[in-house]
Amino acid sequence: MKGKTNVFVLLSIFMVLVFNYVLTRNPVTSFIDEKDLNLGIALATGAVAFGILTKAIVKFALKSSISYKPKTLWVISISFFTAGLFIAFNFFIDRYLPIYYIDSFYMDLVFQVIISFIMAALIYELFNYVSEYSVRRVLKVTIKGSELIDKGYADEALKLYEKILGKISKSEKPLLYAQIRQNRAKSYYALSKRQDRKLYLEKAMNELEDILDIKELGEHLASIKASLADLYYDYYMEDDSIAYLNKALELYEWSMKCFSRDQNIEDYMDVLNKVNKAKEKLMLATIS
Repeated sequence: MKGKTNVFVLLSIFMVLVFNYVLTRNPVTSFIDEKDLNLGIALATGAVAFGILTKAIVKFALKSSISYKPKTLWVISISFFTAGLFIAFNFFIDRYLPIYYIDSFYMDLVFQVIISFIMAALIYELFNYVSEYSVRRVLKVTIKGSELIDKGYADEALKLYEKILGKISKSEKPLLYAQIRQNRAKSYYALSKRQDRKLYLEKAMNELEDILDIKELGEHLASIKASLADLYYDYYMEDDSIAYLNKALELYEWSMKCFSRDQNIEDYMDVLNKVNKAKEKLMLATIS
């Protein structure tokens, strides 16, 4: 991701410099009338319409999208609106205050700045789209991996997840990173039912332990900790180490506090039963 960022930064600087060089040799005022009121109104009106359309698309068409959200289109809209206002301003100055005159050099300078903003925004939006396109590809692989797990091909799913995990940054895409780790944990758990149970249970636990510090998980952290508690409990059943049973009980109790009896009654009761079961096991282990 950092490599792509550097490339787009260099590309952005290069493109802006190239356009500024071209505009220096071919000033904007040489091919448009900077005092054309109709042009100014058209640019300003078009910019407002573009801004409204962009907001509508983001609010409705992309409301459920987790892969792409426009970030700089508003900059383009404001830039065109500013250009329209500037042209209209020149018209009124020329028509009603002819004693004032804005030199064409300064006019071209203003237009160059506006066009530079537009170019930089377009390049950044392209970078944003390309980056999120990679995320969409990762999401497809994640879905395919889940299907493989359900069909009993957990080892094949792990190979897929291994390929995409390095492409997702924990700090930049924490929720997607967490989803991949959870799916890897499911794969290891599925493998633990067929071979080397303790080894794969440990691997599954490590996957979930890695995402416990992700703040963006919010209320979903309770379910993740409950799943992690299940793994600790299963490991205890294989190892007979009370430390794992205590850890499972600790995680179950933490999760139960997060589940509401009113809103998450099924989850609450499920964890409550597991807490009672773990306590019973702990009591028997202590007595023996």
